Amino acid sequence: MKELKFKNRVFKEGRNLTVRRGVKWDGEVEAIICTLEINHVYLQTVVMRFADLTDDDLAYEHDEGCRTVKGLLAIMYEVYPGFDRREIVTLVSFEM
Repeated sequence: MKELKFKNRVFKEGRNLTVRRGVKWDGEVEAIICTLEINHVYLQTVVMRFADLTDDDLAYEHDEGCRTVKGLLAIMYEVYPGFDRREIVTLVSFEM
């Protein structure tokens, strides 16, 4: 089982979302988050082009600073050197 790693390990109770570059996480149904008391989560994934994201798509983003396209884009540039907003990303949802 893959480990889902985070730069900012802030989560909220209920549904959480993280956005990952590319399709590596597409189709994954479970993951480990080692920094939590409950370290096994079930996943739902959606693949889309970053440029097609809306703020509504990011309403459940685990990091409050990434709940807008503008905020998320700034983090994507930081976490993924050379990131381009035309790239494909995978939205990974999980329940806490």
